[in-house]
Amino acid sequence: MIRTMTAYAELHCHTNFSFLDGASAPDELAERAAELGLSGLGVTDHQGLYGIVRSTTAFEEAGLRPVIGIEVELRDAIVADPDRVVIPARRAVRRGRRRAAGGTAGGTTEESNAREGRPDRPRPERTRLPGHREAVKEDQRGIGERQRGPHLVLLARDAVGYRSLCRLVSRANLAGTKAMPRFNQELLVANREGLVALSGCRESEIARRLRVGDRDGARAAARAYAERFGAEFHLELSHHRLPDDDWLVTETVAIGTELGLPMVVTNDVHYALPEGREFQDVLTGIRHGRTLDALADLRRPDGESYLKSAAEMLALPPGDGSLGRD
Repeated sequence: MIRTMTAYAELHCHTNFSFLDGASAPDELAERAAELGLSGLGVTDHQGLYGIVRSTTAFEEAGLRPVIGIEVELRDAIVADPDRVVIPARRAVRRGRRRAAGGTAGGTTEESNAREGRPDRPRPERTRLPGHREAVKEDQRGIGERQRGPHLVLLARDAVGYRSLCRLVSRANLAGTKAMPRFNQELLVANREGLVALSGCRESEIARRLRVGDRDGARAAARAYAERFGAEFHLELSHHRLPDDDWLVTETVAIGTELGLPMVVTNDVHYALPEGREFQDVLTGIRHGRTLDALADLRRPDGESYLKSAAEMLALPPGDGSLGRD
């Protein structure tokens, strides 16, 4: 039975400290959340804790309970992918030699600024996804979310959890390169004390496996995270009115029911008001160095990533009430 929700806290929210992705400042989000009657607001910026002080201050001043968190992009999956294709080393070597010789597969010569006496900035090869090699700062341009590592949301349950988040971020940055911290499963295992984990958005490992038909892999990933975090692991349900969202939510609920896992509803917020979608697209264009007309699938595919009230969340499909069920 679906019960009326008296209070709703949004636990997956990006501020403008998700640089060139979040479109609203913490105080804007706090003001809108208070207007909607939300009881709390989680700050889960991408790959960093930069906005924690501004956010918690703004949320508390608005009478909201702040929840400190982060959305990480993992370098590896929690379960093995049986369909992973590895390019043979000999092919990679031959390709590298062609580049070193100034030629391409078609026999043409690539122009180089260095030949004209100007600095030549090397760019990473785009024919392979970042997950197959060391990621570099330039990967932030021209690479969409679906081509990057799987997402996971981590929330601090208490002061111990906050310290775990700080260690995670510090060590991931020390292990990575500028603007590209290295979050991986090994680091997560060593720094999970006091943390609550949400399975993540449609770019999470579980959602990605479901979307490509790997239900067994999605179930295995959910079970693995449940074993790692115990009762502090929750399956995350979001619906942005995309064509496959009804199915994705229903499948996720089925896995949660089968494994006896708790579930939480979020809206993966990136801007405070519906009209913030346009500014978010502008930020995406700046981030990728493209015009709005050339963004294509690099932009978010929906206009639903704004703060919503409890009533709006309850009204979301699917019709079986999955998003409003206790």
